[in-house]
Amino acid sequence: MLTGLLKPILDALGASVLTPLLQNVLGINLGQIDVNLKSLDCKALPMLVY
Repeated sequence: MLTGLLKPILDALGASVLTPLLQNVLGINLGQIDVNLKSLDCKALPMLVY
C-alpha cells in the first residue's frame, strides 16, 4: 500500500528534478549505451565491444 502511494510521487520527482540534474549539471545520460563494431566477417558473427 505504501509503495503504491510513493511510486507516483517518486516517479514525478525523478522525472522533473533528478533526471534534468544528472543530464544538465553532471552530464550523465541514463539509459544510453555506446556500441562500437570492432570487426565484421561475412563467415562469422560480428564482435561487439561495449
